[in-house]
Amino acid sequence: MTSEEKKITYFTEPGEKNTDKTIDLAIKYAKENNIKTIVIGSATGASALKLKEKAPELEVIDVTYSEAVSYEETLEAFRKNKEKLEEKDIKIVKCTHAFSGIDKCLFKKFGGPTSSVLISETLKLISEGTKVAVESALMAADVGAIKAKEQVLALGGTSHGVDTCLLVEPSTTSKFFEFGIVEIICIPKVRGLAHG
Repeated sequence: MTSEEKKITYFTEPGEKNTDKTIDLAIKYAKENNIKTIVIGSATGASALKLKEKAPELEVIDVTYSEAVSYEETLEAFRKNKEKLEEKDIKIVKCTHAFSGIDKCLFKKFGGPTSSVLISETLKLISEGTKVAVESALMAADVGAIKAKEQVLALGGTSHGVDTCLLVEPSTTSKFFEFGIVEIICIPKVRGLAHG
């Protein structure tokens, strides 16, 4: 049996304060392991811009909210950054979230768990950023921005910014159980559903 030791960075708290370190760790990992693409859940586009500024040679894909969400302030911040994202050649994925849509509507109206809510809440047991990173990679695969099974880094966060970096082998949502979390590069230490 063979094994390989890898380093994981654990943040003592989740959140935006970990954005710069998460981005730096992602870039370092990408360069050392010949990863060309980073998918980042960045609702306003600010973290995606920061990532591209630090690593212009990498393909950056920003996954953001669809226009259907009620976060008007966040949508407006994204609209202000959209031109900058396009100028920097950052691909934009703007569609219904993989763990939302009709399932979320049913959950709100009738209560009781749906498959998407169960998957989402289970991923949050690891960290909020894990849920966001996985969901962002699924969404990017769904729209053809990345290829299924082609390893990419996926970044997600808790509330604002990013605090989680995963090496993933993505799938589309219709083939969710083919999705793979290959490595954890960094993640906040949280206990269970401590995300709130």
